[in-house]
Amino acid sequence: MTRIVNASVDLSYFPVSWKTAAVIPLAKGSSVASPSDTRPISLLSELSKIVERIIHTQLSEYLSQSGLLDPGQHGFRPGHSTTTALLEITERARRAIDRREVSVLVSFDFSKAFDTIDHTILIRKLICSGCSDCVIEWFVSYLSGRSVCVRLEDGTHTEPRAVTSGVPQGSVLAPLLFSIFIADLPTCLLNSRHIIYADDTQIISHGLPANIGDLLRDVTRDANAVCEWATTNGLTCNAAKTKVMLIGSLSFVTSLRPSLPAGLDIGGEIVPFSEEIKTLGVFLSRLLALQRLQNACIRYIYGTIPRTAHVTPYRLALGWLSAEGRREVINCSLASRIIRDASPGYLRSGFRVIGVPTETVEIRQSARRRPPVLYYKAPRTASLDHSFAFSSAIAINKLPFITNILSPPPHFSPFTPPSLYSTRRQSGCGDAGRRALPLSHLN
Repeated sequence: MTRIVNASVDLSYFPVSWKTAAVIPLAKGSSVASPSDTRPISLLSELSKIVERIIHTQLSEYLSQSGLLDPGQHGFRPGHSTTTALLEITERARRAIDRREVSVLVSFDFSKAFDTIDHTILIRKLICSGCSDCVIEWFVSYLSGRSVCVRLEDGTHTEPRAVTSGVPQGSVLAPLLFSIFIADLPTCLLNSRHIIYADDTQIISHGLPANIGDLLRDVTRDANAVCEWATTNGLTCNAAKTKVMLIGSLSFVTSLRPSLPAGLDIGGEIVPFSEEIKTLGVFLSRLLALQRLQNACIRYIYGTIPRTAHVTPYRLALGWLSAEGRREVINCSLASRIIRDASPGYLRSGFRVIGVPTETVEIRQSARRRPPVLYYKAPRTASLDHSFAFSSAIAINKLPFITNILSPPPHFSPFTPPSLYSTRRQSGCGDAGRRALPLSHLN
């Protein structure tokens, strides 16, 4: 296997026999009436994935060391997830509310983005990232000559059909290649911040309610710039699934709603304002629904709880946290990792660690109370009261078993009961200075 991998690297060649994907169509629901009711799962050669993983590791290290990964991309990166993407959206909106501003959020939908990537454009972006000639030749071989067939129920396969665009579904390299492809999208934005998870793209901009006209004009300009970027790069922005939402305090939003236009002109279509946006598969406020679901589960488990009785004693007997309590524990775990790894950068900027030279603050100490770990200011608005940074800082400062947030207890996890911890205190393209990436052998 080592010789095979090294030969692929030396020759900048990806074997043809590894380029055919066998697709299994899995039903999305109980009945299948058309191909759209199925989810295609691509099966590739296992040996090809070993080679891909080695290339993926080397390419990822190069992109990270060269600072070529988009900080707004939360997909397929260590320390990033749908959770951090959603938190960045809500934190930006909450901080704007605390500044007495309103925000406009635009959520885009690219039609079949992974399947329609132009290989020529992708190779050009790999060249712009500074990859060496042997790397480019390897990826040309990797992307070209691919085919797909369908595995039938009896185990036979249909005739292979050529695939001339897109990153290979089910492959190890596909997510990373897509991240490289979309990394230059933010360069078209002038006034908005972007939050991306894979191809799920949102832009958000803030402004004073008195300047709502300027804010809408700036957001419209950036939204159309995203659509133009998609067209230039061979992608299709689905205007029917693009959503726009005004976010702010209830008083500001209510007062502004009568003066808002029918919608924003994005891609030649009027996109109306929505009361809510479903992004990354979830709605942003579901805590009450989750608590009701947990209560229903507890009643189902016991089966004998009187209808008018409160379920809290039964939940405590099961050793379960409430939905709010579990959210608090998970926030503590996530916040400690973000602070320790300093990533994602925007979320890390919301925390100030007491005792760190660059973040030293004056704190009034009390001999009867444990000194706090994190510093935070009292928020001016109730919205920031529930922000990730503020609520996590308060929760971490209450923990009896952590005094150094940069070195949390071993195996610190939201799934480990706090009682198991000791309570004893513990002390752009073509940059001249950019190096090329050669592919190296396995040892």
